Amino acid sequence: MSEFAISTDLFLLPNDEGKTVLYAPLAGFVCHGNEDLVALLRDLETLRSEELSAEQKEIVAYLIRRGIVNGTVKRPIRARSGDLAPSKLTLFPTDQCNLKCIYCYASRTRTHRRIMDWETASSAVEYYLDYLSRTGDEVFDLEFHGGGEPFVAWNLIRRIVDYTHSRCGQLNKELKVCASTNGMLSESQLDWITEHFDSLIVSFDVLPRVQQFHRPSGIEGASFRVVHNTLKYLDRKGFRYGIRCTVSTFNLELLAESLDFVIQNYGCRLLYLEPVSACGPNVTLHKSLVPNLHRFAEIFQSIEPLASSHGLSLGYSGARFDRLTPHFCYVGTDDFAVTADGLLTNCWQVTSADDPMASTFIFGRILPGGTLSCDARKLEALRSLTVLNYSYCADCFAKWHCAGDCVVKLGDDNLAGARKNDRCETTRRLIAGRIAKLLEREDYYEKV
Repeated sequence: MSEFAISTDLFLLPNDEGKTVLYAPLAGFVCHGNEDLVALLRDLETLRSEELSAEQKEIVAYLIRRGIVNGTVKRPIRARSGDLAPSKLTLFPTDQCNLKCIYCYASRTRTHRRIMDWETASSAVEYYLDYLSRTGDEVFDLEFHGGGEPFVAWNLIRRIVDYTHSRCGQLNKELKVCASTNGMLSESQLDWITEHFDSLIVSFDVLPRVQQFHRPSGIEGASFRVVHNTLKYLDRKGFRYGIRCTVSTFNLELLAESLDFVIQNYGCRLLYLEPVSACGPNVTLHKSLVPNLHRFAEIFQSIEPLASSHGLSLGYSGARFDRLTPHFCYVGTDDFAVTADGLLTNCWQVTSADDPMASTFIFGRILPGGTLSCDARKLEALRSLTVLNYSYCADCFAKWHCAGDCVVKLGDDNLAGARKNDRCETTRRLIAGRIAKLLEREDYYEKV
């Protein structure tokens, strides 16, 4: 048996200076390495202590202390089998919307204009309350999302929140509520939301001309004006929110201007930049909007220092450096959303049975009284969707940050297969850039 073994994922990355960077994401470790160190690591598992020089022994001892060699392999994995173990309750209260976004992924299924009925909503709340009672968890996390604008179902949302708050009080549970919204909200709605919600993610493409082109409302100027007023209101209240800005060919070269506009006008501390993907009812139109991802990465890296200097976190879903996970999103986890017609979906982009990918991601239904009906085989298949099962990602240094990326953007029915677009290269470039910034630090997040 070998005396030494590398015990965690360790990647050797060339940098622009012709040197090698050692990166062990699961150990929170990054450092420069010379040719001698690279050679030592290559041969380490065939060597014995007496064959090492004094300098090599010192290096190996350091790597052992850091968990790189002869350590316990640690991975951010939750083994899942049996009953569902969700971390929150997500509801899609409606597939209706009050905007006509030109890149909307959900418009292809927005044919019946559904609003969730009360029996479905209350049954979902009772299911999660029962789950919390069985697990002993004290916090009820409630999220509103969906294939439409959640707050279009205004009366339903108010009733759900009031009901859940009352039931949590009876059971000594703390309620936390959040939502994704397009921000088309009145002041009276905002009065209530800021009293009952903990945070919002607002989809807003920032510059007036971009917002009006990307996210028209049918009333000239209204889309920008209303959302701008919403963000100003949230700032006055000191309410926590982030902005999700979609990036297309139309505004790719305007991202620096967009960032400056956010800095000058809003108190937002989180700005997600998300490139358009070719999906939805009009694929030809969507393809014409897909930006050059190489250029996107260049611009993202060029504006990131300005964002950081103003206390603004700049994010892109494929390269979230502050997390280590086997899952890109909720797909493959035990989290699910209840659609407007009571179905259980594991993908937040698959919002109804009409969706072409419904047969993959919709795996059950909420039943009256708070029980679930699940397809065990579908659930087992969904639980297998983890970066550990993606052979294409096996040797990628970014895999614990992007976790295989969004499976509905692959361009292939084989969800565990090769990634067939430029997002991989974009992700690697952004992650490599952030690794480079860490070389003067040893620990940059908590070890798993």
